[in-house]
Amino acid sequence: MNTAEIIERCRELPGVTVSTGDGYAELMLSNAEGKGRMRFCPVFPGITLAGISVGAPVWPAPGAESCTPEAKGPLIINYCTRGRCELVLNDGRHVFLTAGQISLTERFAQREYVYPGRVYEGIEIFIDPETAESGAEVLMDGFGLDVGALRGEYCPGGETFIARLALPDALTARLSAAIDGADSVARVGMKTGVIELLAMLLYEKPARPAATAHRSSSAEAKRRRSRLASYARRARRKVSSVSEAS
Repeated sequence: MNTAEIIERCRELPGVTVSTGDGYAELMLSNAEGKGRMRFCPVFPGITLAGISVGAPVWPAPGAESCTPEAKGPLIINYCTRGRCELVLNDGRHVFLTAGQISLTERFAQREYVYPGRVYEGIEIFIDPETAESGAEVLMDGFGLDVGALRGEYCPGGETFIARLALPDALTARLSAAIDGADSVARVGMKTGVIELLAMLLYEKPARPAATAHRSSSAEAKRRRSRLASYARRARRKVSSVSEAS
């Protein structure tokens, strides 16, 4: 399934309605146990940013009956800003994500997403392998980002990667605009936010909790942060100038 198919299959989920607007698709969950909302905003060809806010213990997963253990879909980058999410993937692995953690996977939830605290907020980026080629070219030519390298780096052999990652507040705010923002200013912020996060993942791979081998010196870490900050400023200027020109 690609991102569009995932959204379409959500129409069949109990308690979930799907609507579309100018440049976005929105899922609304409403049942006796609570409510939730997820908005998908395409930012580049084949690359979609989504914001999610849940006030319920469970969100049903789409298309679980067709998910064989070998099935793969879009590369999904998921960053949790509040709460905890638990799920069993179609390859049988039980995973969870808590505030301040990021995951990358090509797998699907078997049945449902569980929120033990009945509260969850997060950011997701969907990268479709079939349609992201032109979007990847834009990011490679314009910003030097090899989006295709993310799969091999983080999900070799279909693995799921989870680690802690501290995102700057300003970057989190730009990405979180996906849940509400639809105007031109918000869209520019979402694009630059996606570029900045992809740059962090490509150039600053987060260490898994069990990783203890090499720890960078404070001077090295400072240089990397400075390099990423400079990269982010350049990305914001370039995206803003392209948007103004169009």
